[in-house]
Amino acid sequence: MICPDCKGTGKVSVKEDCPACDGTGEINITDDYGQKRKIKCFTCRGTGKIKDEDTCPMCGGAGEV
Repeated sequence: MICPDCKGTGKVSVKEDCPACDGTGEINITDDYGQKRKIKCFTCRGTGKIKDEDTCPMCGGAGEV
């Protein structure tokens, strides 16, 4: 039987806080004039979350239960 959690792929997607911006979606930079500015995070593209794949806990990565 195909695993209902991973739909047979053996992997599940997990969204975690972005380590570059700590989940805020913005990073602080200092521009050429010495002024501090907030810009959109390059790592998560401003969402504050990154997508990571992990082994499905229900089927252990087999894709079937």
